[in-house]
Amino acid sequence: MTETATRHKKANKTTDRIIEELIKRKRSVWDLGEDDKWVNDATREDIRRYAEKGDVFGLKLWEHRYLEGDELVDVPNFGVDMLFRKEDRDKVEKLIEEYEAKEWSMETTKQLVDKLAELSVYMCVWV
Repeated sequence: MTETATRHKKANKTTDRIIEELIKRKRSVWDLGEDDKWVNDATREDIRRYAEKGDVFGLKLWEHRYLEGDELVDVPNFGVDMLFRKEDRDKVEKLIEEYEAKEWSMETTKQLVDKLAELSVYMCVWV
């Protein structure tokens, strides 16, 4: 199990469907291609499960668009990138504001994505 999967399993007391499917199929996210449509179904199932708990929101990263409730339950493929605990919304917004205030570079972009990944409870996998 990857380090991220292990961290998320501890935090959520469950294994996400996408992780279960990757393990069952002996695959990694780096092996996936457009023929692996099962990935999108597993990702939507995971998003739906988190959304039904009601304590998360989603982020469409480069649009800086936030999704909640039914928007997450019915999200289309590629419609959301990360899920966060609602209690972390101020932190997420602050990270994005700080990023937008800086001059663009690969380093600042990588730092933003890394920090958001650390805060997230789920990172979506789409093919």
